[in-house]
Order: sequence, then C-alpha cells, then structure tokens
Amino acid sequence: MVKSILWDFKISSDVTVDFEVGLLDVGYTSSTSFSTNLECELDRLLGNKDSKANCNLQSLGNANIGKFNAGEGTARDGNDETTIEHIKLSRRIETSLPRYEVNDNPNTAQPNNSFLIDVQISVPVVIEVKMNPILRALLPGLANPAPQKLNTSMPIKLTIEYNPHEKTHSEQNQDISAEINSYLQDNYIKNIPAIAKATVTKGTADYSLTKRNLSLKYGEAGFDVAVLQYPDHIAIDKHVCFNQSSWMVHSNMTGQVQINEKDQITFNLNPNTAYAGKRVSSDFEIWRLCRSVDTDAKGNPVHNLEKIPSIPDTDVLGRGWIFDCRQPIEDWLDNAALSSVLKEPSTWSRRGVINEFLVGVNKYPEFGLLYVAVIIDIKKNAYRIAYSNPRPITIQQAEEIYHSNTPLFASPFKSEADGWIS
Repeated sequence: MVKSILWDFKISSDVTVDFEVGLLDVGYTSSTSFSTNLECELDRLLGNKDSKANCNLQSLGNANIGKFNAGEGTARDGNDETTIEHIKLSRRIETSLPRYEVNDNPNTAQPNNSFLIDVQISVPVVIEVKMNPILRALLPGLANPAPQKLNTSMPIKLTIEYNPHEKTHSEQNQDISAEINSYLQDNYIKNIPAIAKATVTKGTADYSLTKRNLSLKYGEAGFDVAVLQYPDHIAIDKHVCFNQSSWMVHSNMTGQVQINEKDQITFNLNPNTAYAGKRVSSDFEIWRLCRSVDTDAKGNPVHNLEKIPSIPDTDVLGRGWIFDCRQPIEDWLDNAALSSVLKEPSTWSRRGVINEFLVGVNKYPEFGLLYVAVIIDIKKNAYRIAYSNPRPITIQQAEEIYHSNTPLFASPFKSEADGWIS
C-alpha cells in the first residue's frame, strides 16, 4: 500500500510471460504482489552489455547448441516485497464552472470525469530458463539453469470513473495483458532477433484506491479578519471597523482543509505581525466565485441579475458573479463587506447586500464544493449580519447555482425590526 496526500493505493497482480528465442524457452513468471512490472531486463539476457542487470546466464540473442553454456546460473536474492516508486493521479472533470482547475493532465486521451492512476512499481520477478524439448533430446544430461530473481520496474496506467461519493474504488482481475505486451514490444522485442517471441499468457491486476478522510470548511470566522488584513483600521466590534477616511461593515470568513482531521492551512492571527502576505500558509489553493447582490428593505434583489453582463478577459463573469481568488492562498481569509465606502454611522441609509460564495479546493475535486452566503444590512447608526450554514454541493449543483438568476440564501430575519446592532 502507498499513501499519497489524499488517497491510499494498493495493487497486486498475477502475470506470466513466456519468452522464446531459437531453441530455448524462457518463462518469466511472477505471482507476487504486483508483478506487472516486466522491465525484468530482458535486453540483458539477450546480450545488451549496457544493462544494469547482473544475470549469470549466457546471452540468448545468438544462442545455439554450440555456444550455449549449460551452467547452473546464480539465483540472486532480491526484495520480495513490492514497492511503489511513484504514483500520480491525473484528474479530468467536465464542468462549466469558470477557472475550476481540475484537468491536470490536458494532453492525454483521458476520458472526462475520470481519474488516471499513473504508477511506477518495483516488483520481484522470477526468471526461469527452460530447455527446448529438441535441445533436451539432443543433450539429455543438460541441466536447467537455476531461476533468477530480479527486482524490476514498469509503469502502468489505470483509468477509473470519478465518483465524488465513492470512498473506495476497487477492481478485481482487470486484464492488463495488452498493456504488458505493448510495453515488451516497445522496449525489448524490437531490439532482439526476429526469431524471438514473447507471449503474455496471463496478466491480471487487483487494485483499490481509498480516499482518506477529507474535509473542506468555509464560513464564519471566530475572529476579526478585517483588522488583520487592514492594520490601519480600528475595530468597533468584530464586524465594524474604521480608519481616518472610511468605515467598513464586513463579514469574517475563513476556510480550512483537513486530511484525516489534520488542518492543512495555518493562520498567523497576531495583529502585531507585519502583514506582507504572510497571514496564511498552505499547499492548497482556494477556488472561489462570489456574487454580491444589493437588496432592498425587504431583502429582495435591487437589480435583475440576468441582465448583468460578463466582461471578457476580466474576473467579471456575468449574473453578478466574479472570480474572487486573486491570491489563492491568502484568500482562505476574507472579510466580504458592503461594496461602497461608508462615512460615519450617522450618515448610513437603509441598504443591504447578499454575498454568495461557491468554494472549492483548486485542482482537488475530491474535497467537494461548498455554497456559503452572508447577509449584511445597514441603516442609520446600526447594522445586522447573518451567515448561512455551509452547504456541501456537487459540481452539478454548483453549476446550477452559478447559472441561476436568484440568490439561493433567503434572509433569516423575521421582520425589518429584527437583528439590528447599534
């Protein structure tokens, strides 16, 4: 088993390849854990002096009765355990969501909505050299050389259908003989005498890909984000701050990515530390779309979202949406606010905004997507704010929200008099 950052991968197989040159039959067999790696240095057995293998068998490339040495050979001890040297998952997800980067292997014929497992595995392969019946009849006292055991390496690709709800994907007895045969032909057979022949008599693999415990969180932060982002502002409370020129009524949003309950994003919450783009540290980038919808006193949209156009070659996407992750690491912290600069609270007039977010982890659809929203209303000397609960959604549901013309989050305030903070 090998653990990638998001998945546990396990594979085993049963493969037999018969190799025949002239009067000799050479059988390459392995039923150990993952024996499909048949880079078992056939070229060395066939006389390639540049090979790194150290077989004690005579070259078979020019084998004949006169030159063949019937020595016992030497069985070399190798690692009996299969080791996975490298694994990469290439994701190809079909979606109309803008700039949602999940197709990280664009130059292949990989099907849409699939994962391609590209794995390089080192495996012990037993090489048996057997005498041709004609040769044995001519030389009845000739002994078979001892089996050779080599640790060899071969790449293999496995394609699985992407299912966001599937915890473990497994396949049994998958036929991989064609891929093994192709590998032999490309790497060995073309370099040996025409009389040579390799036949894959058996090639099956069992494998499983198990998703680790993955979690994406995004929603209300328990601290004031704005004073971290704007150290020149003074906080009145965690949703209102000001400096010499303006006031801000804002939300406090933060995200977190977890793998097996371990946080993958760290935040520097010390307000006395120079900002300089160092508030957030992570290997994961946020993907986020935001739609800010101005509302009237009843919480209804002021504008017809269907008529808000996109602007080519910008972050303005139409229907009020913008691509809102210009700093894909830093933007795990955010303080979405009312769009215009505010003067002192005594000058505020009644207005409101609904900020909607579609949030994911760029290049990693395994974490899923979230819909989150926050409502901010203001009036003279007062404001109110309400956060939605984060709602897990599929890519298809995110596409429906993105193409909608109405905010999904309705105001939870029961009346115009409800929820105000002076």
